[in-house]
Amino acid sequence: MEKYYICDACKFQFVRHGEEERCPDCGKEAIRYATGEEIADFKRIQKELKHEK
Repeated sequence: MEKYYICDACKFQFVRHGEEERCPDCGKEAIRYATGEEIADFKRIQKELKHEK
């Protein structure tokens, strides 16, 4: 099951299939599960990026 995360330190958003302890971008442990609104924004941005290719 996909889990959506956001880093409160650098605001990096990412998705993983397992548990994550650190942000893959900045390495800090300031991550949390993304809210429903943040997930919707993430999916919208990913869709836009996919169409740009």
